[in-house]
Amino acid sequence: MRSVLGLCAVALAVMVLPAAAQTAGVKQTSGTVTAISAASLTIASGSGAAKTSKTFVLDDKTNVVARGATHATKGQERAKATSMIGNGDTVTVSYDESGSTMHATQVRVTKAASHK
Repeated sequence: MRSVLGLCAVALAVMVLPAAAQTAGVKQTSGTVTAISAASLTIASGSGAAKTSKTFVLDDKTNVVARGATHATKGQERAKATSMIGNGDTVTVSYDESGSTMHATQVRVTKAASHK
């Protein structure tokens, strides 16, 4: 009975540890978009002396999640981030760091600003 439980524990560890290792380097932050281009996204968070600004690299591997994005991109291979993200939007960015570069793996628009 103990050997069966031991084998189950080992099997579980083998399945869980690789998944944890894959997400170990991914970080997440939220803020308000202050600048957006095809190649980068800058957000600001905090206020007063604690206000910070972060700039992320965007590329064809960056996944953008926004309300209405499926409808807006229907029939296109891949829409540009600039068509789904705008200044003033509140976003959550998942990213990984390589040296001093922060690469956005996912940008989720949590509250869209009213763009006119």
